[in-house]
Amino acid sequence: MSSLAAARADGYYFPPDWDPSKGTSSGASAKYKGNQGSLGRRANKIDEGILVVRFEAPYHFWCSGCNQKVGQGVRFNAEKKQIGNYHSTKIWSFTSVTRCCANVVEFHTDPKSCEYILVKGGVRKVEEYSAEEAGTQELAGREDRLKLAEDPFYALEHKGAQEQRAKQQKPALEALYDDSTFKTTEHYSLNKALRRQMRAQKAESKKLEEEGRAMGLPEHIPLLPSSSEDTAGAAAAALASRGTGSGFKDNLKLKRALIRGSSIFST
Repeated sequence: MSSLAAARADGYYFPPDWDPSKGTSSGASAKYKGNQGSLGRRANKIDEGILVVRFEAPYHFWCSGCNQKVGQGVRFNAEKKQIGNYHSTKIWSFTSVTRCCANVVEFHTDPKSCEYILVKGGVRKVEEYSAEEAGTQELAGREDRLKLAEDPFYALEHKGAQEQRAKQQKPALEALYDDSTFKTTEHYSLNKALRRQMRAQKAESKKLEEEGRAMGLPEHIPLLPSSSEDTAGAAAAALASRGTGSGFKDNLKLKRALIRGSSIFST
C-alpha cells in the first residue's frame, strides 16, 4: 500500500488547500466534507430530518404528469423522511421526481400491511394474480393467519384440510419428482436419444439438399419434405393439363385424386 493510500486508510489525509490555522484535523475534515461527515451532499437537509437515498419503485405505476408507465425496479434519488410511527415502527416517506416529465411522486411505508403506498404523483397498476391459474397453492391471508394463531379449533380444521389436499396432490407430486429425477440422473440416455434424433434430421436435410440440387434449385431456397397434399395437387395438375375426355369426367377424376390424397380423419 502506498503512503498516500495508507494515510487515507488511517484517516489522516488532508487536501492540499487545507489551512491548519482554521482548526483541528477533525474540525477541518468535517468542514471540507460539508459538516455532514461521510454522507456528504446527501445530508444537506439533515437538520430537517431529510436524507437523500437511492429508492427503487416497489411496483409498476402510471405517472400522473405524462401518463407514462414507470416499471417496477426503476431507481430514483429520493428524499427520505420520517412522517410518523406505527406502534414502535417508523413510517417513512420517499419523495422523488420521475425521469419522464420530472413529476413529483411520493411513497409511504405501511408497516400494518407490509407494503408501500403511492400517495402522490401516480396511480398504481393493478395486477391480479390467481394461484389456480398459476398452478400454485393459495397462501393464507393476514386475517387467516391471525385466526390460525388465536383459534385452536380453526387451526385443527385447517390442518385437516391441508392433509386432505396433500393426499390428493401426492400422485401428481410423485410423478413430477420421478420426471425430475430421471432428467437429472439419466444423462447418458437423454443425450443418446437426442443425438439419434439429430442424426436422423441431419440425414433428412442432406437428402433434401441433394434432391433440390438435382432439380436445379438455388442453395438459398430449401426443398421441403413431400406430403400427401402435394401428391394430390400434382396429380390434379397433371389431369388438368392433359385436357382429355369430357369436362364431367375430368372433374370426377380430379375429385377422386383429391380424395385419395387427403386424410380419412376429419380436421
